[in-house]
Amino acid sequence: MGLVILSVVFSMCCLFGIFFIIGRRLSVLSSIDVESIPAEREARVKNKIIEDRIQRKLGEFQRTAAFAIVPLQGLLAHGVGYVRRLYHWLLELREHHEKGKIVGGSTISSIKEDMDPLRVALEEANRCIQEEEYESAEKKYIEIISKEKKFVEAYQGLADLYVKQKEWEQAQEVLLHVCKLQKTLLKSRIGNEEGSIAILYAQTLFKLNEVYQILGEYEKAYDSLKKALEFQKNNPKYLNALVELSVLLKQRIRAEKALEQLRKANPDNQKLNEFEDRIAQMPY
Repeated sequence: MGLVILSVVFSMCCLFGIFFIIGRRLSVLSSIDVESIPAEREARVKNKIIEDRIQRKLGEFQRTAAFAIVPLQGLLAHGVGYVRRLYHWLLELREHHEKGKIVGGSTISSIKEDMDPLRVALEEANRCIQEEEYESAEKKYIEIISKEKKFVEAYQGLADLYVKQKEWEQAQEVLLHVCKLQKTLLKSRIGNEEGSIAILYAQTLFKLNEVYQILGEYEKAYDSLKKALEFQKNNPKYLNALVELSVLLKQRIRAEKALEQLRKANPDNQKLNEFEDRIAQMPY
């Protein structure tokens, strides 16, 4: 029994000694300035740099987001509007299909016998464009096309509509289809009728060139202009555009040839000297 008591007393004395030593060490440790330790100081500086960088990036992101949100809102609204128009058109198309009618009350089977209803609808669509009722015009053009897939004038009106609305990709797609239809007509027509179609084909190619340029597809624009000039070789408007485009593409030889054609076709053109000066400054 005595030995047990002595063991307990001895153990408690040891514990008190350990606590005493730790207490003294803690007081010393607490007095150390961690800022004076190089590794610790470097770590804190590094963390501060990272924190500042994150704050700067967040600031830049907020500014960029604020700058971009306005055009994005416009783009989103435009896209929603386009989908809405397409949805309404599909509903109307289904309704007309179920009734077996087209504009003016003609049946689908009689479309080739009587084009007057479509002509009336075309005039209405063109009138809507003039009055800036673009959504109504688009519906009418699409309705006409859905009933007569080779109605070139309706495609042309739709392309002009998209150009007015600056919907360049849609305009490009429609103009390409118009070119395809007109090219087919050229192969099947002769005489004066062929000449008039050739002029219309050249006009469509010129419009396509303008859309290509807006989209930044300059080589395609150049090709469209060259094709247009195959049908109207001395058209000053087309030749003027060809010189401008050749200079833009920094193609001096092309520009010189186009300028020579323009000089022959329109010797009184006031831009001849200007073009000549600009071309002279271009490298070969």
